[in-house]
Amino acid sequence: MSQLRKSKVLIPAKRSESPQKGKKSQKALKSSDKRPKESSQKYTIFNEKIFEQHEHFKKFIKKDPKVNTRFVCIACKDSGKGSFSGYYDDLATHIGSENHTESLQDEEEKNEITDVILAYHKFRSRRNKKNYKVLQGTMREMRLDFTAFLWKNELPFTLAPGLVDFVKQAVEKYSPDALNLLTLSNVYANQIAREVISPFLKESIFKDLEQNYFALSFDESSDKFSPSYLCTHVRYIKNEELHNKLLSLNEISESASGEYLYKMLFQEIFVGDKKEYLAKNLVGVCTDRGANMLSLKDKGLANRLKADYKHIITAHDFCHYFNLISKSCLDHFPQDVLNFLSDICSYFFV
Repeated sequence: MSQLRKSKVLIPAKRSESPQKGKKSQKALKSSDKRPKESSQKYTIFNEKIFEQHEHFKKFIKKDPKVNTRFVCIACKDSGKGSFSGYYDDLATHIGSENHTESLQDEEEKNEITDVILAYHKFRSRRNKKNYKVLQGTMREMRLDFTAFLWKNELPFTLAPGLVDFVKQAVEKYSPDALNLLTLSNVYANQIAREVISPFLKESIFKDLEQNYFALSFDESSDKFSPSYLCTHVRYIKNEELHNKLLSLNEISESASGEYLYKMLFQEIFVGDKKEYLAKNLVGVCTDRGANMLSLKDKGLANRLKADYKHIITAHDFCHYFNLISKSCLDHFPQDVLNFLSDICSYFFV
């Protein structure tokens, strides 16, 4: 018995938890059921000075009153389209999203999205050198891609600013899904240019010619692989700026005589109710000395225009002057040099 009592004494009785400790354990269980709070250390705290960078921030964005690293978009919240909150670090992504754009009522507010995003990155890059370095690296990579595109497609580098602006406008105007589905063949692009863009540009040029003095420059060109064409350029001064534009490029389907070219040009330009204004504003014609253009027998295209509109001035194109001079100079070049240059040209144009 004494041993049994001792064993009972040695075995500790199970203690009941106190009410106070029980309450603490219940709180711990409840807190464990909740979603753990995400650490705010890896996210940037919302900087209210962003409101000073653009009116768009002040009007549609506010700081989340519960989490200092998040924002709330008033426009998206009121429209009920998609998510209306996020981390301050992702604010530019949200503003550039399709949901945010559709939540805006004013077209001017939609058109300023790109400026808003740039204002955000500019503000953040000044305050975060690490982000600024990343942004600069991305800029260098994009510039390299754009330059490589121009180089690969043999386009002049002067197109670079316009190409960048076009890409920005396309990204702003069209959704990513629409851009991914876009296809455009050279045949279809040619059809659009010929049937849609060309008539519009031509009408715009004619409107300028009705209000400004202008001069015409035309020439016939052909090669052994294609028919002949009559190319017509127009030059005029508008708002103290010289404009030099291609007016037409017509295939010569019949004889290339001066009479035929004159009829073709006349039907192209001096027709309709604007004929009187165009004839009055035409001041000169520039072409080569070909027999069908500016002949001594007054049968060329320019001669016939001069006969109808006596106030215009006819001139021999200086480019053709220099071409004739160059041909004459070649007769005095050493034959070895000419053969060397001919071999170089043949190598690249085979």
